[in-house]
Amino acid sequence: MIKAEKPSGKLFGKAVNAIRVINENYLEMLYTYYWQCLLCRKCATICPFGVDQASLTRTVRSILYELGMASRFVVTTIDNMERTGNNMALTPAAIKNILEFVINEIKQEKGVEVKVKVDQPAYALLLPSSADFFMNIETLKGHLLFMHAIGMDYTISTKLLEVANFGLFLDPRHLRYIGDMYVNAARELGVKLAVFCECGHGWHAFKNYVIPRLREYGIEGLHIFHLVVDAIKGGAR
Repeated sequence: MIKAEKPSGKLFGKAVNAIRVINENYLEMLYTYYWQCLLCRKCATICPFGVDQASLTRTVRSILYELGMASRFVVTTIDNMERTGNNMALTPAAIKNILEFVINEIKQEKGVEVKVKVDQPAYALLLPSSADFFMNIETLKGHLLFMHAIGMDYTISTKLLEVANFGLFLDPRHLRYIGDMYVNAARELGVKLAVFCECGHGWHAFKNYVIPRLREYGIEGLHIFHLVVDAIKGGAR
């Protein structure tokens, strides 16, 4: 397992004293504007100087985080993820119950019996979003049906049931800490492949941090769409 120390936000009194010219109103203004940024980088594509505002935003947010100023929603989501392995704070029992319900619905609707390993060794680790277990049930059904259709030996981990990485929005240390949770889960289950399901910002973090870390242990990482493209090219219908 990768030994990682959970990050924490602490008030840096010395830093505050060193910049006394920055008052509370100024900090509130910084917080307001830098948390309005979507980190989409669209502005960088039209900036005549090529300034990557998203990188600046992340830096400022990291500084504000050290001052104890961060989005409550983002902090709560990160806390859920680091405590339970998913953003919705689902328990292992709840995950298994929802999976059983979805598997039964697939059988009733499609006449297909999908088999899903849970917390068992397999060739691949499927990483869905915890939101798929609440709001996007049809997406979860699609993932399970597709994996069944291509005959993939896969498992789902109740310790790590999430693709979103809200550390991307707050602080690099949380991004890495959450990223290492994926690596630990994959190593614990002895998989050779981690299949990442849909989350745009989560894929950004997974592709650039998690996949290189997985490869250090001989594990590959792919987006589920890569498998879909391969299946289509192979003549799947």
